[in-house]
Amino acid sequence: MDLSKLSDLNVAEFRHRKWRAIHKHLHDKPFIINPNQPRTNQWRDVLKHTLASFEEQDVTDWLLAQIHIAQNLEAGIRDMRPRKNGPCYDVFMEFVRDRKRKYHVTRKWLMEAEAQGSALVWSVPPQMGRKSDAA
Repeated sequence: MDLSKLSDLNVAEFRHRKWRAIHKHLHDKPFIINPNQPRTNQWRDVLKHTLASFEEQDVTDWLLAQIHIAQNLEAGIRDMRPRKNGPCYDVFMEFVRDRKRKYHVTRKWLMEAEAQGSALVWSVPPQMGRKSDAA
């Protein structure tokens, strides 16, 4: 689907439905990852499981980052990227839930703006000043 031809609201609605469907699928079909294997292998198993069910670039990219972080940690390299401890399923579901929530909030905000006839323009708070005020 070419999202560039859709309005911002339509894009947000599409993405919210997509993430809701992914979340529902994973919730309805939970999986178990062996916690006794190295963390890198746990994340690889999550990636294999998701690719067998669906392909979503954001999910794949996030899982590949988790694999890379786990490899660095196993090699003794401190990694500054954020990571969470806990069962991979729970951490992964949190990621999916957060994406679903992000697009839900975006969709709601855009719907309210459209209902008010508001232009989507960023306003600068007075305490920050505007370029035109700097003279």
